[in-house]
Amino acid sequence: MNKPKVFRPRLHTRKSGQEEAREKQREQAPVQEERAFQRQLREAREAREARERWQEVEQREREKKAEEANAPRSRTTYHERRRNKRSTPPEENLEHLTTRQRIRKRRRLNKVKLFLMLGSILLLVASYVLLHQPWLAFGRLDVQGNSRVTREEINQWGNVPTPLNIFNVDKKSLAKALQNDYRVESSSVSYGWPNVLRVVIKERQPALYVACEGGEYAKLDRTGHVIDLQPGIPDDSAPYVSGCYVGQVQKGDVIKNQDVLGLLDFLSKLKPDLKKRITEIAMDDQKSIKIFLEGGVPIIIGTYQNGEEKMDTFIAICQELESKKIKAKYIDLTYDKPYVKLQ
Repeated sequence: MNKPKVFRPRLHTRKSGQEEAREKQREQAPVQEERAFQRQLREAREAREARERWQEVEQREREKKAEEANAPRSRTTYHERRRNKRSTPPEENLEHLTTRQRIRKRRRLNKVKLFLMLGSILLLVASYVLLHQPWLAFGRLDVQGNSRVTREEINQWGNVPTPLNIFNVDKKSLAKALQNDYRVESSSVSYGWPNVLRVVIKERQPALYVACEGGEYAKLDRTGHVIDLQPGIPDDSAPYVSGCYVGQVQKGDVIKNQDVLGLLDFLSKLKPDLKKRITEIAMDDQKSIKIFLEGGVPIIIGTYQNGEEKMDTFIAICQELESKKIKAKYIDLTYDKPYVKLQ
């Protein structure tokens, strides 16, 4: 008898590593082929673009040579041709180069720029050191506006070396000394072209003589600074005010007397030619001011506050006295209208 067939399930066997690797390669083969194909296309496109660029460069070169051949020949020297070649823009020189060559060329250009910059800095430092050497004589010192401040004092304040080098002069010390000097109203210290150290001084000008302690007379400027002390009145550079006493003062002091300061302010508003005509000023116990002009005609203006109000009237009266030669004993401006006392 035939034996009955028994159904036996087929068992799956495990694949080896080589088989799995071969299956994986078969699965990835299309992807790799696609990548290789794309890479070939990209390389072909880059080669075509490079070839086209090179052809363009060659075409420009041929056109340039054709233009040069057709153009009239100019007599250029070897150095001119070298200079024209160097002046070609970097973009045109780098156009046909690869990326790596461009980077190298730009690095060389950056190195040259850095070298030039460092050389310029070193040149400036060397020039600065050379110009500040004590043995180097350079420039001249120009002092303007000084009559009472001497050149020796300026040399001492600025530590002016011998031989003169304007870059070794102590400008700050000189400017500070001039600013603190009682004879100087304003000053400036600056360099001028090409090699000049210019010192401009505006000295205080005398405006009034007033008596002080010790039988001396103080010379005041328009702001009340004492610029000189003398046992007498040596010149007519400023009028003398009688009947006024300021006590003990020294050179460089500032007068605090309000009557004197008010009188100085009144005089500062007059024109120089009119101030020269004033020979003397008298002040009585009531602080009333009487001004004597050339010719001996006194003008009474009252206090300095009243003098400021009568400034225009005072100037007009002085002009009439000069033009019409009026002979009068005195003129009183303390009233609403000027009062003229004729001789």
